[in-house]
Amino acid sequence: MLMNDKDVIHNAKSPLKTDEKGRFSRKGKVINKLLPFYPFFDDVYVILFSFFLVAIDFVLFAGSGNIEIFKDSFFPIPEVMLNLGIFFLVISLIVAIFHKSVNIKAGIASAFAFFFVFVIYKQFSQLNQSINAGDNSLPISIIIGIIFAFIAFGVYSKPKTIYKIFLTLTPIILFFNICSSLDKQDKNEFITINNAEQQDTVGNDERLIYFMLPNFISYNQIDTWKTDNVSDTVNLTLGFYQKNNFKVFNNAYVETPEYFDNWVMFLNPKAKKDTIKNYTLKTMLLSGYWKFSNLNYNNINLKENELYDYLSYQGFQISAYKSRNIDLCRKNHQMNVQRCIEKVNKPTNIYDTGLSLMTRTNILFMEWFFSLKIGNMLSFYEHLASKLNMPDQPQISIMYNNLYVVNSIKFFDILFDNIKEDTGKQAYFVFADIPSDMYIYDEFCRIKPKDKWFDRANLPWIKKDYTKERKEAYLQQYRCLYGKMQQFMEKMKDADLLSNTKIVLMGASNVNNFQSKPSDDYVERFMDNNLVSMAIYDGTNDKFEIDTSICSIKNIMMKQLFDIGECGEIENIHEQIALNLKNQLNKTRPQKPDEHIKDFDAWYEKWKEVNAK
Repeated sequence: MLMNDKDVIHNAKSPLKTDEKGRFSRKGKVINKLLPFYPFFDDVYVILFSFFLVAIDFVLFAGSGNIEIFKDSFFPIPEVMLNLGIFFLVISLIVAIFHKSVNIKAGIASAFAFFFVFVIYKQFSQLNQSINAGDNSLPISIIIGIIFAFIAFGVYSKPKTIYKIFLTLTPIILFFNICSSLDKQDKNEFITINNAEQQDTVGNDERLIYFMLPNFISYNQIDTWKTDNVSDTVNLTLGFYQKNNFKVFNNAYVETPEYFDNWVMFLNPKAKKDTIKNYTLKTMLLSGYWKFSNLNYNNINLKENELYDYLSYQGFQISAYKSRNIDLCRKNHQMNVQRCIEKVNKPTNIYDTGLSLMTRTNILFMEWFFSLKIGNMLSFYEHLASKLNMPDQPQISIMYNNLYVVNSIKFFDILFDNIKEDTGKQAYFVFADIPSDMYIYDEFCRIKPKDKWFDRANLPWIKKDYTKERKEAYLQQYRCLYGKMQQFMEKMKDADLLSNTKIVLMGASNVNNFQSKPSDDYVERFMDNNLVSMAIYDGTNDKFEIDTSICSIKNIMMKQLFDIGECGEIENIHEQIALNLKNQLNKTRPQKPDEHIKDFDAWYEKWKEVNAK
């Protein structure tokens, strides 16, 4: 039976209407009185989710080194809190700008989800990072990051509140669990990886101490610089050597500009420049699938270590003090020393340096930023800076990955404490990052204000020539080293430990005159890249000597310490070039021992006064 219009109107229910969230209402009324605040709640979910993902990564990084980020407090130290506060404000501002767009806010959450997975893999994972080995391999971090990003977008772009609450709570709970675990961890800037029980030895005590110092150049090279304090620095250097009766090899050189290659050849006298790869391993030693402490785990490992083997055969017990990416403690991934002490470098211990709170906060942030390894962001900045003719940016004008130089001089104190307790035949190999490749210390070994710090070379976007400033900063840190060395020598003397001791101060690399490219001239390039400091103290020798022969570090060591080999000519260079090089290197200044020692003693008194505070 057909119905008329009146029947339809009379029997039909009220029209079906929807609110802005897609919820149905028969009468067109608002279902929930809180509906106007739903967009605000969506903002809160996205902000909290994104912020706590960033906070997790930042706290993991800050707690991975030797910084006690919880010092008898429920809250992290101010440096961490300030950075977290800035992250929260920035994320809140970004979300607020797109307050009315559900999809854009979901996109923000998904971007942070991808960022979290990608970065956490880069920083902490030691897993195989790729699927399908080869040129077409796809990093696992990208795959998992995309999956997590899709989940986040799906949850925050849909109206289901329960899913949003659940996903938002996940990083919050994880963050506080991580904080509670970090609160219980003991921190130490120098960790003992191995400390085997001392073996019984026969005979008198005997010590060999090797200080291997990167970017440690000869005073002969410094003497050619046209900057302030050159003469004072050379005089102090000579005063130290003369006062302590060192034998100085002022024309010693390394065979390559790369400090690691030079170490391989020093530890393996049979190695040559073109056979270095035969003495190193292609595989990396993993400490586990994930590593959340002492992040500098990309160690370059030795396959052979002929010098250690020789010393062990001679009855020496070996101690190694390592930093950065050279594993002085292992051979073939097996512990090769009786004692192994490693400096934790990232993040840097900057809490006894006298820097301001805001400076420490900035340094911690920049170290974290550099640790992200997020592709070519710095290259992009370089391109942008060149296009826009932007001025130098002081906050990112130095490599914050190079802060391993901070507190590197503490190795001298740790070494002395170990020497005091050891007996028998002992060999110590110490890698101390000084002068190194970042210059932050003044001549009295105090940390300078951050705007006075310099890297060994400009980052690509820094156009100003800072060569003169770098040389001055280098000279200050160079003098700091000799103050610390004199302190070490006096401690050894006072403890009556010098008589049967040989001490080697040797440079592992040069500074290339603080230029990014080597010179075309062979003699100049050799001076800038190969000439290094080399001096040996022998407790049985009571006089100062200078050996002017042009000789490699490796050959000097073998001849002086073990009476093996001879100093040979530099290979593969033209006879006239060799003559020019000899003429250049033999331009030595007149020696004035009494004057040099007097100058050094006066300066060292000031050094002691400053460091006694």
